[in-house]
Amino acid sequence: MKGIDIYSGQGTVDFSQVKASGVEIVYIKATEGLTYTDSTLNSYYSEAKAAGLKVGFYHYLRDNPPSSEAQHFLDATEGLQVDCIYMIDVEETLGQSIDQISSNVMQFADYLKSQNKEVGMYTYSSFYKENLDDTVKRLPLWIAEYGVNSPQVNNYIGWQYSDNGSINGISGNVDLDEFTESIFITNPEEANIVKYIVVYGNEVDERAAKYLADYLQCPTISITLLFDYSTVETVYTVGPGSFTSYAKKNFSGTDRFDTAQQVLDFIKAGA
Repeated sequence: MKGIDIYSGQGTVDFSQVKASGVEIVYIKATEGLTYTDSTLNSYYSEAKAAGLKVGFYHYLRDNPPSSEAQHFLDATEGLQVDCIYMIDVEETLGQSIDQISSNVMQFADYLKSQNKEVGMYTYSSFYKENLDDTVKRLPLWIAEYGVNSPQVNNYIGWQYSDNGSINGISGNVDLDEFTESIFITNPEEANIVKYIVVYGNEVDERAAKYLADYLQCPTISITLLFDYSTVETVYTVGPGSFTSYAKKNFSGTDRFDTAQQVLDFIKAGA
């Protein structure tokens, strides 16, 4: 399937002409680092959807706490209907080791997965081979490699084959892509529903929260992070705090030991 990826540098885009050119998928830059949100994110999204295009979003990864960057990405795209898996754009070493770069990518990916988001990775072939280890190579891959008949890297779901293409509706150069069906979210209706989530109020109660999450086989999240709890079937909270009204049960004792005991008793009872 024919696709493009765009950011604010493209300026004004006529998405009807883009669609008429045979493009089916548009990836839009959403965020970068901890604070940057692309100025055209919402307008590109609305106009692309109106033209009948399938939309995906990507985040340009920097050297910050990965979960914080991931939350920034989710905050910026909250409420926007996505058709394609969320993408992590990693293409700079930023002075980091292979292990650290790979760890940051996986921490970012794991955070998105904990929010029930399907996630993949975009990078260049040379960067993929030279600066990433095997821990990240199980992620769905969108690869950039130009001037070849096909990428040297196997098992990709997206291939950016040009960074100076031309498409009706866009003035100047644009990135051109080919995507497989695997780029789409597998179950769009079910993807927004989480069975359980455990929310903890502070760091001292995080261990007790993880006990409960391990038992329920679900993610944990800090009360400090924004989250749409309406997408969760059952919310449990651990520790003191002003939690969401969606919470089914709160575990909070006189201290962290008492709180942990309440969690253990709940697990032991098989509730």
